[in-house]
Amino acid sequence: MYYYEVIPIGQMVFNGFTYKSDKKLDIGQRVIIDLRGKFLPGLVYKESETTEFDKIKEIAFPLDNKSFLNEKHIKLMEKVSSKFMAPIGEVARLFFPPLSSDIYKLRITPKSSFSPIQKPIFYKQFLKSFDNASKANKQLREYLDSNLIEIELYRKEITKKIDKFVSLKMDLKEMWKFNVSKSAREVINYLSINGETLESDLYSQGILKKGSTVLNTLWKKGIIELSEGFPIYEENTEISLNDEQRQAVEAIKANSDKPHLLYGVTGSGKTEVFFEVARPILENGGKVLLLVPEISLTSELMIRLKKRFANYNAAFYHSGLTSSERVQTWYKAVNGELDLVIGTRSAIFIPMKDLKMIIIDEEHDQSYYQIENVSYDAIDTACFRKDLEDIQLILSSATPRVIDLYKAKANFFYLEKIHTRYFTEMPEVQIVDMKKDEKYNWIFSKKVVENIEISLKKKQKSNCFHANKRICQLCNLQRLRIYIQM
Repeated sequence: MYYYEVIPIGQMVFNGFTYKSDKKLDIGQRVIIDLRGKFLPGLVYKESETTEFDKIKEIAFPLDNKSFLNEKHIKLMEKVSSKFMAPIGEVARLFFPPLSSDIYKLRITPKSSFSPIQKPIFYKQFLKSFDNASKANKQLREYLDSNLIEIELYRKEITKKIDKFVSLKMDLKEMWKFNVSKSAREVINYLSINGETLESDLYSQGILKKGSTVLNTLWKKGIIELSEGFPIYEENTEISLNDEQRQAVEAIKANSDKPHLLYGVTGSGKTEVFFEVARPILENGGKVLLLVPEISLTSELMIRLKKRFANYNAAFYHSGLTSSERVQTWYKAVNGELDLVIGTRSAIFIPMKDLKMIIIDEEHDQSYYQIENVSYDAIDTACFRKDLEDIQLILSSATPRVIDLYKAKANFFYLEKIHTRYFTEMPEVQIVDMKKDEKYNWIFSKKVVENIEISLKKKQKSNCFHANKRICQLCNLQRLRIYIQM
């Protein structure tokens, strides 16, 4: 008999519970346990050699036929729980896909003609026939003890879904001749502004609803093109780097013992730098995880990745996907079927097979902090993974966090700077001191208003930003319009 400490996944517990099994199990393997009369998923946390208790519950059965976590992932789980004072049961949940849509389901099957359950039903369906879960689980235990039923795992087949690329095929003047719906016009407008995009992006941005036939209609009319890839990019796109970018690439490739802080001005081509350092890793069979702060950025980055790395498999992982889609991506990532995963902060916990590099874009963004449910910092978690799994870590930003700049100055991070924009010039910036310059009104200086007037006379556009929305509303824009003769 084997004894294990099992952590109930998703439960508010800081320690595991002792269970026994007549079969040898792997550390990190998921199992089904009976906890206070409820059947719950658990994680085999560590092996117990002895036990002080006589009555030890048995593990109901394994949920997985192998462990998707290794000892380094278990240590990461412990560090995250300790650092952020989070229940380890809740932290364990972060390492797995949504349990509600997992490919495994519990199914109750009758074993005897006397069984009150005449045909197989899922555990969730059984619960619905009772007032509360406690009564349902008590009754289920009686059926099990009487050998009237058995509980087994039902595995759903993963359906392969292809995320197609959508692009305009006609000129705008031609396509407006067609009589199309309002939804179709919104799709056309979005594509004309943003260019080619992924089908999933249209759903996540709210342009289309799931199940809509708009894309199929536009495709039949010849207005859009639907493809599974970039037919015009048969070969991987090559990009020439400037001197600063090349120096950053060489420094990152040469030094992997510490994280790299890539500090470059907006538009300096930081994305091209980490694409270039990711190339040899992918060529050698390694996997790359790329984090972005917002869901809206994933689609644009995916398109750029597909152009640069057309021969590699990539997928999204974020809350904008359905639970089922996230489950599919998770299993592909842990089984080594994906080379690149682009995700938001939750993707930092995916136990990707052969993971060799983590890249965090816009690392200063507050979205990398989670404050609801389990509180954690994705940046700190990435640093933990770098130390535990010996992988490369790149933090990229035009405005890095103060703590990360300090770590770079203190030699805990490598610092790579890019001062110039990629194929463009930095704009001229003037700071106007409202205490010294002549004022036009209490918000605008005379110099600012005169420069706006010059821009408008050249048929150029001007943007005015202010931190306070209320002040913008109170501003006497009518007088400003008169002054600059709009």
